[in-house]
Amino acid sequence: MLARQQLLTRGTDSPAALIDRLVGLQAQAPLAPYVALWSRLNQFASEQLSELMRSRAYVRGHAMRSTIHLLSADDFLALRALSDAAVGSLSGQVWWARALRQADRPALAADVRAALAGGPLPRVALADRLTGRWGAELASAAATAVMVLTGCVQSTPRGVWGQGGPVAWATVEQWLGTELPQQPPSPVAFLLRYLAAFGPASIADMRAWSGWPRLRELLDQAKPPLRRFRSEHGRELLDLPDAPLADPDLPAPVRFLPEYDNVHVAYAHRERINPHRFPTPLLPGTGAAMGTFLLDGVFAGEWKRQLSTDGHTATLAVKPYRPLTARNRSRIEREGVALLGFLAPAAAPEVHIARG
Repeated sequence: MLARQQLLTRGTDSPAALIDRLVGLQAQAPLAPYVALWSRLNQFASEQLSELMRSRAYVRGHAMRSTIHLLSADDFLALRALSDAAVGSLSGQVWWARALRQADRPALAADVRAALAGGPLPRVALADRLTGRWGAELASAAATAVMVLTGCVQSTPRGVWGQGGPVAWATVEQWLGTELPQQPPSPVAFLLRYLAAFGPASIADMRAWSGWPRLRELLDQAKPPLRRFRSEHGRELLDLPDAPLADPDLPAPVRFLPEYDNVHVAYAHRERINPHRFPTPLLPGTGAAMGTFLLDGVFAGEWKRQLSTDGHTATLAVKPYRPLTARNRSRIEREGVALLGFLAPAAAPEVHIARG
């Protein structure tokens, strides 16, 4: 998995090519993908991803598991259609779900699309447009859960490095100039891409990544037949027939990951990346200011970036979950200085490593 995720050696491919190969990046925190790409690519510059976002070639929206991913426009359209049931489901424990359950959802969805036809709107502005017909409570619920009512993405400048802004929703039709597929494509091609980026993996892993049902019957019909392995825990693992398997003795360098990263959430059985079962800190925010780090290929602690009030010093506070050797502290410090050079290039870097 480390080799396929490009976490053993940084690659030279383009950000677009890597995002596609990894079947998107977790992007609940809009700036998290920048750290994910920096840790996987040589000479990655934030402007490379910002331009992909501004050009609308890549978008952020709800897809697999109904969570926000950064995907190419084409992949988003297909994966959003495949994930429609998950995105459109309503939880009775959420206030907006209870409100929407009593509404005429087709009529409300039509009004949402009409309100967004002229361009993206933040939640408050969208609610204002809907209040006259639907009342304040239902309008607020619809504006909060707009992704449930219609296919949409979060528009820029949110997700653009150095700019940001509030969440503003845009319909797929308005932002991408097309519609979601009327019939979802077969998920098999995406499941095979998952294996190329995350495998070998179990059916449960693929279900945890995708949120899609009935995967075994789909994969049993895959051509050519998939390779089958047995994990050290006795689980059946599937893989592409010609996918490379890395040398188990390859050294794994220190890698800093964002607070949301594919490797933490793309498996049902996460012991490959988290054998000690540490809780994964998935804190809210815009991203690129905190996250986790890997040491010798496994989840070993968390980090947080702080900038001095005058902007002259950037500090990386590293919290390991176990005691560190002097050599490992040195490895973490070197990679931490490099990360600060990306996150705050104009500031003097300082790395503070707590005791494990």
